[in-house]
Amino acid sequence: MRIALYLLGHLWALPHTLFGLLLLATVYRGKVTRWSWGGIEVRLDSNRDLIPKGMENGLFETAAQTHGVLIFYVALSKRLRRHERRHVLQCIILGGVLYPAAYGLLYVVGLCQGKSALEAYKAIWFEKNARAAE
Repeated sequence: MRIALYLLGHLWALPHTLFGLLLLATVYRGKVTRWSWGGIEVRLDSNRDLIPKGMENGLFETAAQTHGVLIFYVALSKRLRRHERRHVLQCIILGGVLYPAAYGLLYVVGLCQGKSALEAYKAIWFEKNARAAE
């Protein structure tokens, strides 16, 4: 039963995982390094790939991103691995459509509340939950 739920969760997260595979095929330059607690870790050559275009001013200095069950990273500490694995779990629970939609909506709500881009990002419930897992 546990294996069936595990597989269903990964199937449920598939739309967002496919987006991550599209990024890997077109934008990111990386290689799969390992399967880790339900996530596939992909090491990238540079964190420039992880920073959204137009945000290179240091606001979004990031060492990892998660899309579905794919974790893209440059350097993955134990703390950051736990953080990103929590995002994998969030996507498995909410699904590959609802999770990114809710994440994006919470970010936009923060911006509409007058928060800066960084404050809106840090206020996203999913980020708070992942930071608590660190």
